[in-house]
Amino acid sequence: MATPAGKVEQQPILQTVAEDGEFSQFLEAVEYTGLTELLDSDGPYTIFAPTDEAFARLSSDGREMLLHDHTDLRGMLKYHIVRGVVTSEDVRRLGSVRSLEGRELNFYKWGQQTTVNGALIVKPDIWCKNGVIHAIDRLVLP
Repeated sequence: MATPAGKVEQQPILQTVAEDGEFSQFLEAVEYTGLTELLDSDGPYTIFAPTDEAFARLSSDGREMLLHDHTDLRGMLKYHIVRGVVTSEDVRRLGSVRSLEGRELNFYKWGQQTTVNGALIVKPDIWCKNGVIHAIDRLVLP
């Protein structure tokens, strides 16, 4: 996959997520649900990855319920993944994209800020060998 001019080809998505340090709960959930093979593939994929802070926003009951229901958790994670590369520029231009879960992710922009289904994109365009990650401040639920 080509990266923007001047960018060095990066590591795969899961390695990037693991080394970043802000996505440990997201990575744990991906591993638990068996989505590692998908995200280790050539892709490319766009991940709207909730930070650890985003997971912390869940109530303890909500977090417990989500993390112990494999089917719901897998569906929720697939709602954060898009096939193909969607850059922050694309996000600002597009109204929506279809997630791997099958439903639309809707974008709203104002000024320099952009949200995806109400979650603020706090760190856009983290380039990876097999896609791009956008860090978000809360989980988006289908």
